[in-house]
Amino acid sequence: MAEVESGTYVKPSKMTLSDFVSEWGKHYAEKQLAPRNYKVALETGRGKGE
Repeated sequence: MAEVESGTYVKPSKMTLSDFVSEWGKHYAEKQLAPRNYKVALETGRGKGE
């Protein structure tokens, strides 16, 4: 109820891991990780790990 009232509630939905990694990359990783770490995180999340 607190999430709804504060506007932070996110309705559950089905999402593939690849879609999640893309969203996470855009909204968090790109801003918080060093460029190399960002690249490795995205590749690993999409099944292309080193």
